[in-house]
Amino acid sequence: MKLNFCCIIVIILCVLFYSCKKDSNRAISNSKQVRSVVYHLLSLDSIPKPYTSVDSFIYDDQSRIKTYVQNGFDTISGNGIPTQYLHNVGLYNFRYSGNSINPSGYTINFLRNGMLISTEDHVVMLNAQGQVVSDTIRGGGGGHNIFKYFYGSGWLARRSPDTTSFYFVDSIWRNGDNASQRTLGANNFASFPGYQRLKLWTYSSYSNQLNPLYSSNSFIVLLFGRGIALNKNIESKVQTISYDPLQNTSSVTTDIYLPTFDSRGLLQGIVNSRTGEKTDYNYY
Repeated sequence: MKLNFCCIIVIILCVLFYSCKKDSNRAISNSKQVRSVVYHLLSLDSIPKPYTSVDSFIYDDQSRIKTYVQNGFDTISGNGIPTQYLHNVGLYNFRYSGNSINPSGYTINFLRNGMLISTEDHVVMLNAQGQVVSDTIRGGGGGHNIFKYFYGSGWLARRSPDTTSFYFVDSIWRNGDNASQRTLGANNFASFPGYQRLKLWTYSSYSNQLNPLYSSNSFIVLLFGRGIALNKNIESKVQTISYDPLQNTSSVTTDIYLPTFDSRGLLQGIVNSRTGEKTDYNYY
């Protein structure tokens, strides 16, 4: 599976976010802070292969996430045989003003096999309600470097920067502290004109287990592209509809998630019963 940094950026910065309330962005699970989350996944190639990704967290003395590191371990294969091993890293460092729980900006360094590929510096703007209204990539030109946020009654949306008249829009509908639906779409997909829905997620049930990384801080949510900070409770059942605008087809999958706990009641892992993919949680 070839891991494209542009795809990672789109997923990380466009898929998950929501309204920024005035709550702390600290990890919560019986007062334990999450050190890392390890994902044992399958590639999306024609012949699925296991690969591993690790999210790690470092906190400041106010329990705010200071550094977030995303490690991806993948391979490039030829005729089913691995020909190159890849270690992709996204290193995020947050800046805060005073005692604010919301970052005023952050930098991202992208590395591959130990070599620096690119660096971005972001500036964050909030409104009077503490909601994120824009995320600007410093040094960009015109409107091509600004992520914009829109809010409504029970929903919100984020639009990615325009790049050659192409943009993503991600929308989330919420029921209390948990999402009920989420959609991802784009105005032009693979040269197919017009806005098209690409994916629809429906969250039909949740467990009573609290998410140890849940936060109402939208930056924690939008940067964790796998959705690990999206909901207050761990989701139990999620239906995903994937759309192919070119073929005018769609496919539906339903995933059941089974959590495991240690003797202290701390969340230790989540297993997808359909795919066998597993997520492990480690604490400080």
